[in-house]
Amino acid sequence: MILRIGKLLLGLALAFCGPAIFATDSVTLSQAKLGNVFLSTDTVQIPVQTTGDHVTWTATDFFGTPTTGPTVAVGSNGQVTLTLTLGRLGYFDLQVNALRSGNVVATAETTFVVLTPSNVTNVRTSIFGVQTHFAQG
Repeated sequence: MILRIGKLLLGLALAFCGPAIFATDSVTLSQAKLGNVFLSTDTVQIPVQTTGDHVTWTATDFFGTPTTGPTVAVGSNGQVTLTLTLGRLGYFDLQVNALRSGNVVATAETTFVVLTPSNVTNVRTSIFGVQTHFAQG
């Protein structure tokens, strides 16, 4: 009898609340540019999909210097594109926090790089090259 009542209560809870009571919070980062490689002339943008209502971000460069951006509202579709203004070149670790009602509910990390544009027409006269060691033996 108790088992049947428990199943009935669980069934009623699922009927009224749906699967939302079992949903997990998430934040997923995508790429706007292949490999998250941006030129200094590009706008650094990171697309975000989340169950939160706002996101915050911190980009930390190779030397450990952090840059924290503003809190950004997420659209009704759960998507937002972060525009990162860093003002410098380099390799960066990015941490994005999804917030709901001001509380962190999920975190995601990725890396990206900001480089100066290069003139590929001078590649034949470059002093730099690439070599592998896989061809040995």
